[in-house]
Amino acid sequence: MKLQDFATDPGIGWHLKTGEWISTNFQIPEVDPFLFSTIGKKWIPDQWLADLILYYIYEVGSWPLVYSLLTLIYLYTFVYSLSSKIIYLNSGGILTSLIVLFGFFWAQIHFIMRPVLFSFLFFQIIYLEFLKILQHEKATKTSYLKIFLVAILWVNSHPSYLLLWVIFAFLVLAKLFTKSSLIVTVKECYPIFLLLLVASCCSPNALSLFNTVLELGVTQFNNPSYKEWQSPDLTLWGSLLFSLPWILCLIITYKKRLTLDTYVIFQLLCCLFLTICSLRAARFLPYYAIVIVPLFHLTLMNVPWSRNLSWKKLLAESWTNLEMRQSLKSDGRILFSLSAILLILYSLSFNKVPFYQGTLGPKDRFHPQLISYLLNENSALKEIKILNSVNYGGYLTGWGKGKIKAYIDDRTTLHGLDFYKELEDNWKPNKIERFALKQEADYIMYELIEQNQELTSYFKSFKKNSIVFINSEVILIDVQKLHTNI
Repeated sequence: MKLQDFATDPGIGWHLKTGEWISTNFQIPEVDPFLFSTIGKKWIPDQWLADLILYYIYEVGSWPLVYSLLTLIYLYTFVYSLSSKIIYLNSGGILTSLIVLFGFFWAQIHFIMRPVLFSFLFFQIIYLEFLKILQHEKATKTSYLKIFLVAILWVNSHPSYLLLWVIFAFLVLAKLFTKSSLIVTVKECYPIFLLLLVASCCSPNALSLFNTVLELGVTQFNNPSYKEWQSPDLTLWGSLLFSLPWILCLIITYKKRLTLDTYVIFQLLCCLFLTICSLRAARFLPYYAIVIVPLFHLTLMNVPWSRNLSWKKLLAESWTNLEMRQSLKSDGRILFSLSAILLILYSLSFNKVPFYQGTLGPKDRFHPQLISYLLNENSALKEIKILNSVNYGGYLTGWGKGKIKAYIDDRTTLHGLDFYKELEDNWKPNKIERFALKQEADYIMYELIEQNQELTSYFKSFKKNSIVFINSEVILIDVQKLHTNI
C-alpha cells in the first residue's frame, strides 16, 4: 500500500472543511464559504456526504483512523470483496487471487485520501450486482434493494455516479444484442431504470451536477497540475501488462472458447469504455481494474490448462483440489472483520497506523511555518487574502482556521474553465502583481517546487522588503509593498 503520499492531495483541506461546515450548520452549502474570489457564488457540493463522513472520521481518531479506515475500504473493494464475488460468479479461487493482484496494481495509481475512494466501492458493488443479474438472467428483490441504496449513497458522495448510468446503458445494449424482442429487454430493464432515476433525485443538486460534470467531460482544457486527468505514464512492461487481458480475451474468443452471451458482451462493453477512459485520464484506472478483473478471470478459466500446458495428472488434480478448497472457504468474512476491528482499535488506542512509519497527513506539504506566520503577523485582520497557485488552495482552506482565504483551489466545478484560464494567463512575469492588486489580494503565494524556473526566478528578484516569507519550497510576497514598484 502506497501510504506515503496518501494525504498529499491538494483537495484534502477543503474536503475536511466542507464536512465541518455541514456538521456545524446542519445543512449543505449552496454558495462557496471558503474562497475570497467566489463570495456569494453558487457551489454544487457534489461530494458532501463523503466529506461529512471523512470529517467525522478525522474528528474521532485524527489521521491514524482516517488512514486505517480508508485503507480497509480500499482493501475490501479491490481484494476481499472483489475476489469473493468473482469466485461466486466464475469459481476458481486460487486463480482469482492471482488476477485480483493484477487489478490491485492498477487501482493503487489513484489511492488518495479523497471521497473518490468511496466511489470505487460503490462502483464495484453495483457492477458485480449487474453481473450477478445477467448470470442468473433475473434480478431478486435483494439485488434491487442493494442497487437502490448504493446508488443513493453514490450520487451524494462523488460525481463519478455518472458511470452508473453508463454501465446501465451497456447492460441494456448487451441485452438488445442477445434478445430477439425489444419488449423483453425493456421489461427486464425498466425496474432498474426507475430505481436509478429515483436515487438520482435523492441528490439535492442532481440535474445541476450532471450538467456540470458533462461540461467538464467534453472540454479540451487541461490543467497540467491535475495529474489524474492526464494519460498514465506507462512503461513498456506497463503497456504490455495493461494490454494482456485484451490480448488473451481476443484469442480465447477467436478460438470460440468464450461464448458471446449477454454476460460476456456486457463486460466487453464496460471494459472497452473504461480502457479508452483510462488511456486518456489515469483517474479511471481503478474503475478499469474493477471491470477488467472479472473478464480476465473468465478468459483464463476458459483456457484448457492441463491439456494445453501438458501438466502431469497429479499436478492437474492438485490444482483442481486447491481451487475447490479455496472456493468453499466460508471464514474469510469473519477473518476480514476481525482484522478490521483490530486495526481500528489499534489506531484509536495508540494514535498510529500499524506497520507504517511514514508521515501522517500533509505535514510535509502544507508548510505549517507559513500558516503560522500569516496568522501571527495579521492577527488584526478579519481575513487574509492569498493569491495562490491551484494546488495550494485546499491547504490554505483546511488549516487557515477560517481566517486565511485562498483565491483558488482544485474545485473545477466551482470556478469554471474561464476562471482557470484567466489565472493561467495572468500567472506570468510582469502580470501577476497587477492581477493581485486587481483582485485585492494581501499576498502572493507561490510554490518554488513547481516546474517553472522563469516564474521562480522572477519572484526571487523582488525587493527583499516585499518577500516576507521564503524557504526552499514556498515564497510569500506582500502585495502592498509591491505597489510602489509597479
